[in-house]
Parts: sequence; structure tokens; C-alpha cells
Amino acid sequence: MLKIDNCLTTRSQITALQTVQNNIVIYSTLFHGTKVLNSDRCETDFNIANKNLNSKTTALAFSPNGKFIAFANKNIIYVLYISSHKIIKTIKTDEAITLVVFDSSSQYIFCGTKKGRVFQYRYNNSSSLSRLCSFPLQEIARDKVIKNSFVSAFATYENLVATSGYGGSIFVIDILARANRNIITNSSVRIDALCFIDRDTIVSGDVDGTIYISTFNKNKITDKIVTPFSNITQIILMPNPQYILINTQTDSLAMVDIKNYKIVSDNYLTFEVDINKIALGENGLLLVALKNLELLKIEIPTIAELKRLIDADDLDKAFNLVEHSPLLQDSKEHKELEKKYHILYQKAVEALTYNNIALAIEITSTLKNNHYKQENIEALFKSFEHFSKFNILFLEKRYPLAYAMCSKYPAFTHTPQYKKMELLWKETFSNAQRQMLLKRDDLAIAILQEHMTTSSKKPLIKFILNHTDQFLQFLKAIQKRDFSTINLILSKNKIFSNIPNFISLMNEIETNILKVERYILKGMITLAKNLIKELVDIPQIEHRIKFLLYKNTKMELLQKAYIRNDFPLCYETLDNHPCLTTTELGSRLERDWSKMIKICENYALQGDIKNIKLTLGKLLLLSTRREKIGDLLRVSYHVKIKFLISRKSFKKAELIINSYIEIFGMDNELKLISKNFEHFSSIKISILENHTQKLPRDSWLKSEFLLNMVE
Repeated sequence: MLKIDNCLTTRSQITALQTVQNNIVIYSTLFHGTKVLNSDRCETDFNIANKNLNSKTTALAFSPNGKFIAFANKNIIYVLYISSHKIIKTIKTDEAITLVVFDSSSQYIFCGTKKGRVFQYRYNNSSSLSRLCSFPLQEIARDKVIKNSFVSAFATYENLVATSGYGGSIFVIDILARANRNIITNSSVRIDALCFIDRDTIVSGDVDGTIYISTFNKNKITDKIVTPFSNITQIILMPNPQYILINTQTDSLAMVDIKNYKIVSDNYLTFEVDINKIALGENGLLLVALKNLELLKIEIPTIAELKRLIDADDLDKAFNLVEHSPLLQDSKEHKELEKKYHILYQKAVEALTYNNIALAIEITSTLKNNHYKQENIEALFKSFEHFSKFNILFLEKRYPLAYAMCSKYPAFTHTPQYKKMELLWKETFSNAQRQMLLKRDDLAIAILQEHMTTSSKKPLIKFILNHTDQFLQFLKAIQKRDFSTINLILSKNKIFSNIPNFISLMNEIETNILKVERYILKGMITLAKNLIKELVDIPQIEHRIKFLLYKNTKMELLQKAYIRNDFPLCYETLDNHPCLTTTELGSRLERDWSKMIKICENYALQGDIKNIKLTLGKLLLLSTRREKIGDLLRVSYHVKIKFLISRKSFKKAELIINSYIEIFGMDNELKLISKNFEHFSSIKISILENHTQKLPRDSWLKSEFLLNMVE
């Protein structure tokens, strides 16, 4: 079902490959620049050449919106605007760059250095917005000297960025809040591949071939899949998010099911030569760059294609598509397809029930060429060759024999006769229960007698009749919702879990849990609280209810703070209880914060400290997000000093440098600025002995000088 085309052959090795909006393909080669490719025609729309983009380029990335290229030569990052082919920004750093990546909005650039540091920039500004982290993140023995640290992988999702480096740890953070950082330490070896599944889940692959599925903010233990591969270089999330595609730069791509933690295929796609890079676009477009310089275009069956076939009632083709593509199996659309098949199957059963074989053939003809359901449909028609016998048994009320035929011919379980039998069984069982509760065991036995020889009912009936006291105790416990007794009895006799009363009770409980989750999401605190009271002391759901109770309690705190317009407390509550960020109120507050921070970033890049304070107001001293706010203030100072140096206002620049040291202490960023100041001004900055020591990153919160200055 996979369509593979040889798209083109490049003249040198592809160093970067990516699909951007509208399935436009951008790729860069070692010696022949960057090209923008039309994926439909497999033709180059235009070439991008720049003297700085060459074989010495150490890192390269394309923006998701298809407008920019960021590439690095040693310690300089160049941002190129694709439409004009011109460099719009040059960013100089004091460290060699080994990796660059854009965020999902195409606004930010992240770079990793040879020294293991990760920096954040705006695509159109040369000032560093933040140093996000430095590897190694974990503690290293004092006697161990790290000669070469590194940053090895990036992944982005909305406002989140994940990165890994020396030591194998993964650092995940929201770049606009800088709160609730997650440091994941699954592996101790190099990780070269990261991929977000959703906002709370990330998949990583290390060089030993181990895949880790890590869920944060939910206290869930990391799951691990040990594979026979090594050197995992890319992980791509497929259109059905149950599956990921793994590139190990061998001749095959592997498919992994991250829901069931298993390898679906270690050679989902195999080629004659080894693979270099892969990229996934829209509508099932997969691009594979081989090491023999070929670029292949592969069309993978997609959810959208399956949905189109389902909407057109072309079930034959839809099932054939599912049969040949594991990516589509177990998807929501696949389940919808199975529902449509069930309706069709039921109609065929109804036709055969009335001996209308021609109509049944016509109904099932839409699947006549389908191997996926052919055996099932053949069994349906063979079953109804014996239907008259089954119907006679039903009419004569010889139910045990009728049930026996249903076991042999499962198609009969879809008939009205079988449904009537099941309804009679439930009525019979309920009547027997009543008699037992009234201590009329002899009547109960008589009532159940007609089902004593029914193979599917016999084990339960026999057990109940031999353990009458326990059964009655179990029924009373269900009526009283006495779960300690229910669980005690179930631990000894699991067969009681098949009793309709118990099944109905558990279905009711699950429905109520879902209601509580919806109430909390919408901030309906009282309704959630009242329903939680009905669900406490149920051991089967103890942990879920504890979490919902905790979440509802914290949601109440958030609502009260919001009503009082106490926004510092609102954000502190969100940061201390991350589970609230997905609620309607939490999402609204985070959207407001994101807008505010982007405004403040613009002020910071203009050196405008006062407007940062005016915009943030009381949130300026928000302790849980002090790292982000502190970075904005630092950047404001950096930009202001650089501006004064460029204007040769050295005295003012020196004053602000000294103010900066007083507030923030001496750090790497200021050291670089100070060197430039001394170079251009020929003035040696005099630094007091107590200013040479690094201060904590949040020391600015105690600075009366800063807070007074920005009044």
C-alpha cells in the first residue's frame, strides 16, 4: 500500500531535511547549498546559496513556517530570510555552536554549544534571551574532570523545549514561564533523538538502542522499550500518535507502538542502502534521504484517507487500507469503521433471520474483495444454514441447547432470539437473587434449574448455589456500597465480578469519575466536591479519587485568587500545581501570561526596563517565575549597555555595568560585554573584590536599587 518514488538525486550528502507548511521541502547539502523543493512535482523551486553556508557549517535548522534558515559556523549563528536569500541577523556567541533548532512558532532559536550550554534567541535579534541550561545537569564526582561536554538533541512543542546532552539527562521547560522544569534522568548514555508525543509526554532514544517514554507533571513512571537497534538518531511521531518511526541510519526504518510498548516492525521500510535523514510532512508524505544521495518520496496511508473512504461508505477499500497499514489500526477512525461494519453485519443477520439470503448477499457485497473480513462473513452464511434448528430450540424454550449452538455459531448472538434469551436470563437471575435474600433457597434453585446445563451460565450458578452465604453477603455489600466487603469477597472468588449487579455498579462509578474530571476542568468546584464524596472509600479507584480531590481543592484556591484579582497567587498556584494548567481557567491565565511575556521581550530587546515593570506590575516579583523575569531584566541591561557603547557613551555605559554587577553580580554574559567595552573605550572597569563572585540568579529580587530605579 506504500507508494515509493525516487524524487531526485543530490550532488552531495544531505545535512538537513525538513518539511514545512504546505508540504514544501527544504534540504541542505554538504557542498551545494540549500534548496526548496516542490514535493508534488519533485522539482526545485529555487536554490539558496550563501558564502557562509558551506562545508564548515556546524549546525543548521529550518523554521516550521518555511521563512527562515538558521545555521552556525563555529561561534556565529546566521539567520537567513528565504524569500530574499539575505542574512537578516548575525548572532555572535563566545562558544562553538553544534546544534540549532527553531521553536514551533518560528519565533525563537535554540542553540547548543560544545561546552554543553543551551541558549535562546529571537530570530530577529542578536541578544541572548536566556541561557536555559548547562550540561551535565546531574552531579558529577568531584574528582572527575569533564573535558568535553555537549548538547546532543532538541525537541519543541508549543512553548516547551526539551534538550539532552552530556550525562544523558533530558531538560524540559516552558520558555515563557521558566517554571516547573523537568529533569529526566532515564539514561546515562548519549541521547541523540527526542520527540514530544503531547504536552506531558516525551520519547527519547539513546545510542544503545533503548527507547524511553517519559510522562511528566503526572507522577507517572517512565516506560522503557529495549530494542535490538543501536545509534537511534531520529524519532518521528506518526499521524496515528500510537506509533513512532525510528531512524538508526541503517538500511531500515523501524515502527514502534508506544501505547503497547512493543516493536511493530524492525523493518517497516527497507532500502538497498543505508538511510541518512528522514522527514514527515502532511497527508502521509515521508521523505527519506539515502546515503547514496537519493531522496525518496513515500506516500503513507493516513487517517485522513481512511476517513474519506469511511465517509464515502467504501468499506472494502477502507478495510484493505487498515489491513496493510499498522499505523491506522486501533485509531479512532478504525473504531468508527468497525462500528459501520457491525451495523452492516447486523443488517445481514436480520436479512438471514428472515431467510432473505439475496438481501444478505447484497448487503455484504461491499466487502466481497476484502480479506480482512472475508472469513467472518463466510462464517456468517455457514452459521445460518443451521438457523432453523436454533430457532426451533428457542421457540421450544430449550435454552441450554440454544446457548450451545450460539457457542458453536457466534453469528447467532446477533439475533433477536439470543437477545431475548439474555433478557430472560437476567430476569431469571434477578428473581433467584430475590428468593435467596428471602431465604427461599429451594425456590431459587428451582428458578435457576433451567440454566443449570447452560455451559456459559453453569459455573456461576453452581458456585452461587454452593456459596449462598457469600453470594448474599456480596449482594448486600453492593446495595450498601460496602467496598471493603466487596473487595474481600472478590479477592477470594473472582467469579462474582461477572454478576450483573457488580458490573452495573462499576460502570456507574466510572461514569461519575468522568463527570468529576469535567466539573474540575470547567471550574465547577461544588459539583465536583459533592460527587467526590460519593466516590471516597472505594479501593479500586482510591488513587484516582485522591488525585481528583487534591486537584479540586487546588482549583478552588486558584478560583478564589482569580476572583480577588490576586494574579501573583494565581500563577504561584499554577506553578505549584501543574495539573491545573489544563483547566479552562488555567489555560486562560497561561495565554494571558504568554502575551504579556512576549510584550516584555520586545521591551527587553529595546533596553526598556521601565516598561517591563509597568507591564508586569505586581507580577515583577513573582517568585515561581523569577528566572524568566530575571532574564528579561538582564537582557534589558545588556541591550542598554551595548547601545551606549555603540554611541560611545562610555561613562553612562560604565555606570550601568557597575549597577548590573551590584544587582546581578558578575556573569559570563557581562564578562563578554565588559571586554567589548574595554576594547572600544580603553577604560579598565574597576571591579570590587566582593563583585568577582557569582551571585545566585535570583539575587536581583533583593535589590532595592533595581526596584526603586524602575519606579
